[in-house]
Amino acid sequence: MFALLPETPAFFRRTITIERDRSIVGRMPECHIVIGDGTISRRHAEIVWDGARIQVNDLKSRNGTFVNGRRIESSEVKLGDQLQFGRVGFLVAKGNGVPVEVDGDESTDQCDYPRKENELQVTVETLSPAEGRIFEFLVEGLAEKQIASQLRISRHTVHNHVKAIYRQFGVHSRPELLARLLQGGSEQTS
Repeated sequence: MFALLPETPAFFRRTITIERDRSIVGRMPECHIVIGDGTISRRHAEIVWDGARIQVNDLKSRNGTFVNGRRIESSEVKLGDQLQFGRVGFLVAKGNGVPVEVDGDESTDQCDYPRKENELQVTVETLSPAEGRIFEFLVEGLAEKQIASQLRISRHTVHNHVKAIYRQFGVHSRPELLARLLQGGSEQTS
């Protein structure tokens, strides 16, 4: 089981839990996942899940299916990836996809995750592709709003990825992350 967390609440607000092996996304009531937005085709895309891999196939939709901002005909999707049908975006998550609550002030870099007392065991390569893109902007010093604008995704999604990056590196803030990277040396970031 995996879930699609809505990234564009103005167009779609509900978390979708995927438990079946094949799901059709579209506007038609017969579809397994019905999204009533004008940018969604009647039969827009197909999601195939074999219990281990997630495959998304565009069904010749007018406005396209995108994985991490790239238009696709067919693509494997991984946890943490951004999946978009027309203008309606989702974040691929595991389990029942319970969304992480974001405080009203997204500008803070503070997160309340337990610190890892041992050595840094995470490298940039262990981040998901979506986290990797956001990580690059973080170390360049861009604010979450700027990252969202650059990647053309919601600030909420960027904030959730930033928190996941901090959690993986065992830090609470951007300065701690940068210090951790400097401590770890070049073998940690290459």
